[in-house]
Amino acid sequence: MDNFIGVDIGGTSVKIGIVTGEGKIIKKDIIAINPRDEFENIIVPVKNWIKNYFKDKDKKKVKAIGVGTPGFIDKRNGILVSGSENVPMLKKHATAKILEDFIGIPAYQDNDGTCAAAGELMFGKGKKYKDFVMITLGTGIGGGLVLNGKIYRGAKGFAGEIGHMCLDPNGSWCNCGSRGCFEQYASGPAMVSNFKNKLIKRNIEINEEITPKYIFETANLTKEITGEIAKQVIEDAGLKIAQAFGTLLNILNLEAFIIGGGISKSGGLLLPYVKKHLPDFVWPELGKNVDVMIAELQNNAGIIGAAAMAYERLGS
Repeated sequence: MDNFIGVDIGGTSVKIGIVTGEGKIIKKDIIAINPRDEFENIIVPVKNWIKNYFKDKDKKKVKAIGVGTPGFIDKRNGILVSGSENVPMLKKHATAKILEDFIGIPAYQDNDGTCAAAGELMFGKGKKYKDFVMITLGTGIGGGLVLNGKIYRGAKGFAGEIGHMCLDPNGSWCNCGSRGCFEQYASGPAMVSNFKNKLIKRNIEINEEITPKYIFETANLTKEITGEIAKQVIEDAGLKIAQAFGTLLNILNLEAFIIGGGISKSGGLLLPYVKKHLPDFVWPELGKNVDVMIAELQNNAGIIGAAAMAYERLGS
């Protein structure tokens, strides 16, 4: 059985594991990192993990390594050129190439949103669709495109930056330098900011830390004013997600949207609002029979997605 190594590098940790050709994780670890660390402090523990795994394993049974990271990866040389503010030490490094040279098996690096789409395409809810968009809702909003049954990367390999679609040309400035970006309205921080602003307008003070999890939990308190505010915030996010989905539908004539990322775990509250508002933003004929769902892979999406991307790149 062919196995793959999946490496998911985020702002506070590296998730790494061995994934079978059927998408099952047979070994997994989490390596804590500091986003202010130097590159060597990230790559050395990953090298050591892989080296230790192969101490008593046949290297031939692992066909490739997949590395998922935020940012834009130059497909010509594998160097991360920008967009990695949460993991700045990765910029200007070809992480996959370094691992390939170290361990001697093929390694590939791609944007984490594209990896998530690859994972759902091969092993998740995307298996039944040829044309869909995957978005990941968390600190930001990432994404990946599957068109005609294949990952679509675009001319430079940067396709899928759905979080930076402009939904309001007069909206707030995004850290990417543009205005009114999607992630300014439906990411975790955006929801927290919206909730706080609504509390201020009603002169309500709370002593608890406000997080996306807190907002979703509070939304279930139907008799509390904070519960009503939380529902408004979730509907606001759902409306903006629907706006983004409607634009994508009008352009790409998709079959489905899959929502992943940390916030998607509360999709039972969010999804109805997305479906409610989607018809407001799409040409009716294009909106027929379009599925909107929560991703299947959830907590293991990073590792499995990176491994799936390696599987896909190895065979392309």
